[in-house]
Amino acid sequence: MKGQNILPQFRFLSYTVVRSIKYQFLLLLLTLLICPTITHAKSIDLENEKDTVMAKRDTLERNNGELPLSENKDGLSRPRFETIHLQFGIGGTVANFSDLDRLGVDKSNVSVPLSLYTYIPFQRSRPGFFLLSGADVNLLDANNFAFKMLLLYQTRPGILFGLGAARTSYVYGEAVNIEADQTQGLLALGINLSPRRVDLLLTLPLASSLETRFEQNNYSIRPAGVQVSLLFSLR
Repeated sequence: MKGQNILPQFRFLSYTVVRSIKYQFLLLLLTLLICPTITHAKSIDLENEKDTVMAKRDTLERNNGELPLSENKDGLSRPRFETIHLQFGIGGTVANFSDLDRLGVDKSNVSVPLSLYTYIPFQRSRPGFFLLSGADVNLLDANNFAFKMLLLYQTRPGILFGLGAARTSYVYGEAVNIEADQTQGLLALGINLSPRRVDLLLTLPLASSLETRFEQNNYSIRPAGVQVSLLFSLR
């Protein structure tokens, strides 16, 4: 009985070993066929890389035999690249809450938004197209905030323009309870005041006012307003 139980297990083990050897042989054969191609390709890349390095060395080397990128003794301009980073901003917004005066709500139409955006460039060498995404929080009233996303383009003279979208929210809960949310498109215009450092950005909301009826009276507010922001790059 023991011999009969061991024999099927031995056959299964033998079959597994033979199959593994066959797969290993096929893998080895495939590797031998591919290796010459890889080796040849690597040798070409290395030769091209050597030629490129030598060309750069001939172009950048100074009379004293030093490369200017090792230490900027000659006052040469360093290469700069666009990278993902944060932008911090502060500005002003003019909205419209004048109808709330009839409800006893003392709400100013002017707010001071504090902005924090993520800057995502699509080009490495110069600003060009980039994406701004983040939030604005009103320093005078934390219940007034907005989330924004802008696709912008910066021209070589430093002019900014683009389109985007935003979600603006306003909450009030003292004399009466008011909750208002508005989704709108955005038109953005601006100028770069300092290369890769400071931007002045103007956003115009593309949305109508919000209207509601309360105690047989019509009320209209506009939480999303024209905003001017001074943005500073944090990098």
